[in-house]
Amino acid sequence: MAATVEQFWADITTLALKLVQAYGLTYSLSGSTADEMALQRWMDYRLRHVIAQPRKVVKSSRFPVQNVPAEINKALSVLEAKFTNGDDVNPYLSKTTIANDVSAAKQMRRTDGLWADWGIHHLHLTPEPLLEGERFSKRSGWLLFARIYEDVVALIDVRSHDEKDLWTQEELLKTFIDSWPEQAEPHRISTMQVTSAPTEPGDVKSLRNAGIVAPVEHNGQHYFGFGGGVTAAVTSSAASMACVNVIRNAHQLALWLDSPDNKIRVELNGLGISQPKFFLGVGDHGLVIAERTKTEHAWNFPESNQRNFIAVQDGLLPAWAVPTLMDHLRSEL
Repeated sequence: MAATVEQFWADITTLALKLVQAYGLTYSLSGSTADEMALQRWMDYRLRHVIAQPRKVVKSSRFPVQNVPAEINKALSVLEAKFTNGDDVNPYLSKTTIANDVSAAKQMRRTDGLWADWGIHHLHLTPEPLLEGERFSKRSGWLLFARIYEDVVALIDVRSHDEKDLWTQEELLKTFIDSWPEQAEPHRISTMQVTSAPTEPGDVKSLRNAGIVAPVEHNGQHYFGFGGGVTAAVTSSAASMACVNVIRNAHQLALWLDSPDNKIRVELNGLGISQPKFFLGVGDHGLVIAERTKTEHAWNFPESNQRNFIAVQDGLLPAWAVPTLMDHLRSEL
């Protein structure tokens, strides 16, 4: 049993590192004895990645934005259409999606503090079309700030990139609270007394850089950020929790595989394999369970109730990442 658990942890680490490499993510510890951080690095990107699917566009009280150049308003309309049509908007995100590194020596480079703390993405509003073969659009002096959900994108504001302390302006969070109070309510602090909170953007920046999560005061109420905050290591708390979820479910999956009556073990017993050695692998359709001596046999549960497997699969290797990973693995052959 312990061997299966340890094998799954090794497989998860290997797959995470391969995903980091496949997507060209900055990761300074690659190839070292600390590759277990690859899962955290991958999760930071995996959670920031925007799945290409249609979303309803809703706008805050700041819209229509004022004093914005005409070409930027046009770029905003183009980006809105991309969200509505389900097009890929990742090229308009910050390049820190690939450049941030959880293993970076400088703490402020380990994740996007605005996203990790307040759950707010920023996208570049450029009037120039995306060039073929380019991963990112041309960078812009104007940015769209938004909260991105599975089927809705909430546009918060458009700000100049040159604005001082842009990434820690509490007005962004306050605008969201005013515009969508029902969405903000679960993040309101109602069970503890807050005697002080940061009052200046510089205070928020200092606290984030120290790995401290602080509430925001608005209209006499206090709210924690919607992104889950940062850890003491100044990495994303949400990414850390996603790692824990994958590892916990992989552990439960290993225990299930080692139970004598599970269907995979019964099938292998029929093939004369009484002591199977399981591992997690990947195929064209995603994550699979395989056995060392019968690699032609692989099992997955895309439509069954094996919730632990589904949790590991969706957390570690979502469907949108499979083609890129497979292309990378083939290139290594």
